[in-house]
Amino acid sequence: MKKTFCVAAIVSFCILSSCGSSQSSIPQPSNPLIGKWKVGSTEGVATSPYCASTIEFTATAQTMVYAGKPATEPASYSATQAGVFPTTEYVIGTGGHTTYVFSTKDKMVMDTALLCTYVRQ
Repeated sequence: MKKTFCVAAIVSFCILSSCGSSQSSIPQPSNPLIGKWKVGSTEGVATSPYCASTIEFTATAQTMVYAGKPATEPASYSATQAGVFPTTEYVIGTGGHTTYVFSTKDKMVMDTALLCTYVRQ
């Protein structure tokens, strides 16, 4: 009986997981990064020309626009506390990981030497 229940649970989980992955274009409300962002400046501080002008995050990719040229790469996410601000989220892409620090749901800073600030579009 226990083996049957375990097998049924595993099969159910696999079916539900595969169904969920087919809807990857639907935004994940628990992921604060999903959506479009534009570079913004903090009060009295100019934005670096080396910051991406816009960033778009989907459930499976990130697209950054530098000097008018978009660059897209696969991405996965690791949020520390979804829905609680301030919070931190890590994006794992082909070039490593990037940390984003959110002060609110609509404002974040890319935690790099440039400290690029972004606001939700």
